[in-house]
Amino acid sequence: MNTVVIDDVPTEKEHPSVKRDRATNRLAHQYAFECSEYFHLAELSPVCSLIYGLAYKVTKGGQNTFFPSAESVGQYINRSPAQVRRGFQALETLGFFELKYSGRFRPNEYKVIGHTDWAKTHPKQCCVKLTYAFTADGDPLGITLWNITGGAVKFQRFQIESYRRLEPSEERIVTLFRDFWESKGRGLRINDVSPYFYKILESHSRGGQN
Repeated sequence: MNTVVIDDVPTEKEHPSVKRDRATNRLAHQYAFECSEYFHLAELSPVCSLIYGLAYKVTKGGQNTFFPSAESVGQYINRSPAQVRRGFQALETLGFFELKYSGRFRPNEYKVIGHTDWAKTHPKQCCVKLTYAFTADGDPLGITLWNITGGAVKFQRFQIESYRRLEPSEERIVTLFRDFWESKGRGLRINDVSPYFYKILESHSRGGQN
């Protein structure tokens, strides 16, 4: 059975400075995910992600040396040997492959660099994760309230802090919010949920309800 080699989609050639500017512009934003090698590999040809993923796996996260031929890698990922060689070079230039040996009549040997080690030698080149009070990296109370809404309402940190100022007991906040959500919150517009609940807490803090 013959293998069909899928060539990369042709793209306009860019001057290196254009690519650097594009990468810099991407760093001006925050993202929903932690920085990883894939954030940086997105600047390269798609074949590079295929090569890196394979290399990282077979070397057990860079513990072993990566030295298969371009032909064998190309056959596995359904790309031409020429594309694979260009991918090797691009990964080396970016810093995720470190050339350990290059000689005639045998494949190059590379050390595969993980993102954590790469970031140490490439400061200020990683993206920043966008965090909310409902995320796993955020406020536990925000996560609890977010879960009560089935992920419908995303609570900002300042909103959670405003709840605590009115009601120090997190257990009480959760109980009140659960009752509010089941009785009325579901029917409100998403942006109205937090302000409405704040008024409920404010009323309770003033002794308006038990």
